[in-house]
Amino acid sequence: MADGVSFPMALALWAITGLVVGLLFALIMGTGKYGGFWGYVLLGTVGALLGGLLIRVLVGASLLNSWAFAIMAGAAGTVILMVIAIMARRRTATTKT
Repeated sequence: MADGVSFPMALALWAITGLVVGLLFALIMGTGKYGGFWGYVLLGTVGALLGGLLIRVLVGASLLNSWAFAIMAGAAGTVILMVIAIMARRRTATTKT
């Protein structure tokens, strides 16, 4: 597997991707909202790991042998979890008023 990514390396790629996307969300959305800076970083990391694992189960491990696909899977999981968290936060904010 010279071009491939092992499962431990894929986990590391997902975590790093989640950190980067979480940091970008913190910069874009402002750190005072949705759990602050570390909240975004944590959500990003967890989202990337969940997204990567879910895609690994749905699609299979052979497709995740690509570096690019492993990074895309982590980024997709992060974005999906971030959007869910933002929507949930907005829903609870509107129901309180």
